[in-house]
Amino acid sequence: MPAASIVIRAKNEARFLDRTLQMVYCQTVRDIEVIVVDSGSVDGTLDIAKRYPTRLVEIPPEAFTFGHSLNVGCREAASDYIVLLSAHAVPCDEAWLSNLLHPFQVDMVAGVGGSDHTWFDGIDTLASKYRYSKTLDVTNYHPKNAAWGFAASNGAVDRRVWQEHEFNEGLMASEDKDWAWRVIRAGYRIVYQPSAAVFHEHELTPLQAYRRAWREHYSYALVMPDLRFGVLDLVRGLIERPRGGLWRAVTSNTAQETPPARLGSGAEWASPPTPPLADSICPIVRLRRKVANTWDVRHYGRHFAPKSRLGRVARRLVVRFMVNLGRYRGLKAGQAAVSDRMGGGGVEGS
Repeated sequence: MPAASIVIRAKNEARFLDRTLQMVYCQTVRDIEVIVVDSGSVDGTLDIAKRYPTRLVEIPPEAFTFGHSLNVGCREAASDYIVLLSAHAVPCDEAWLSNLLHPFQVDMVAGVGGSDHTWFDGIDTLASKYRYSKTLDVTNYHPKNAAWGFAASNGAVDRRVWQEHEFNEGLMASEDKDWAWRVIRAGYRIVYQPSAAVFHEHELTPLQAYRRAWREHYSYALVMPDLRFGVLDLVRGLIERPRGGLWRAVTSNTAQETPPARLGSGAEWASPPTPPLADSICPIVRLRRKVANTWDVRHYGRHFAPKSRLGRVARRLVVRFMVNLGRYRGLKAGQAAVSDRMGGGGVEGS
């Protein structure tokens, strides 16, 4: 039995899949199987997957939902621990997988979520409350921010728990947050493990960012109708810096290396320090050095990285506003839908 089964969801991910698989196969945990669940790629994604010792599972595009593709991949898994990874989420270092699996040594841990970063970020640019490992339970699991906590773009689940609680195939989004909330209420624990880090960006225009946030938070409201995200939360989301040093994060000329997370209150399951990165082991190191100065503007174009520093800062602020507006309005719409289903007796928005 492999130490981990890695399920990668993909559709038209030729641009990133090769980099992702390179990093998956240079992990310190070698005994793995990789399952690529493809939902109709036409850009060479399948050819890239076939160059590696992966198991390719294809589903028709019309059958795709986020939850369905996850369940299909999990059913193919042979390991007791299933790692969920987006095809465009590139592990930061060779210790990513071992850090992600480490918390399962503690009883009642059902899932582990890692941290996501831009090409210019690392754990040192995260807000202080997101830098350290944390156990999530019914008292602190309030997913107002879809980028934090447990996410199927960079997470792992215990297969035995998944068999009891499969992913919801009917949700348009947030199937991962819904799963985490259900297993937490069943008495399990979810661990946030920032040292299991990936580079993960969606390259969205402001309007696309708004629509994504709307879908996610509409889905939240369907499964967590008591969740609140009011006008004050919207304003707070604009004022608070999600990462330390916003200016540095969008203007830095050198990528930040990812340090190991400091042991926090959850020291019993926090991972050991991450070893230094080596060019010979991790091709991503060389890639980051190249990316830092040229790759973002040349490949992402005007939607991602304006050439001027002021333009980059202004764009990030606009995207942040649209994301928080999408959260606010999506949650309101979802709560209204719940209220209608309950005959007008549902949850009123704050």
